[in-house]
Amino acid sequence: KSTDGGNNWTNVLATFNNGTQNIFKLAMHPTNPNILFCASTNGLYRTNDGGTNWNLITPTGLNSNDVDCYDLEFKPNDPLVVYLVSQWDDISQDRTKIWKSTDTGLSFTLNYTFPQNVKNCLIEVSPANPNIIYSLTSDRSSNGLYGIYKTTDNGTTWNLLATTPNMLGTQGWYNMAIAVSPLDANRVFVGGIWPHMS
Repeated sequence: KSTDGGNNWTNVLATFNNGTQNIFKLAMHPTNPNILFCASTNGLYRTNDGGTNWNLITPTGLNSNDVDCYDLEFKPNDPLVVYLVSQWDDISQDRTKIWKSTDTGLSFTLNYTFPQNVKNCLIEVSPANPNIIYSLTSDRSSNGLYGIYKTTDNGTTWNLLATTPNMLGTQGWYNMAIAVSPLDANRVFVGGIWPHMS
């Protein structure tokens, strides 16, 4: 953490000192800068005091083999609602899942479980329509595009929109991004080894 514009830094989460874990996403509360989430291979951490103290959040039903937390998004205009993506690299274990919190990330319940061959997953919500969430997923076997999913009811039901073109090539295990226009929830951008727009 830096409090002087980046000139000096202090380590605020010593769990990661040994360098064997990955941090995939940091997400700050849109109106309370003291609340921050850290999604990592160690699970999901939450601080409500600007990083002085951290709590490991264990979503209901998230077992010990399913600790990788890959992405996290606040629902626009309603920060009580938080969406979380968890994954596990071993196909024999629990699959990639989306979780939902309605209490600013203090607790989560399972929202959606992807087919077993889905590996990585990123989610994105547009302020233009916060009920719509997109999900970009990669294929566990080929590391290409598995599919782009969409929900229009806050994650209650998910529909597979597209499985082509394969904009991820064979790099979907790390090289993928999705963004939705803040002004038009129908305008979606996907990046892999090629950029695409819908």
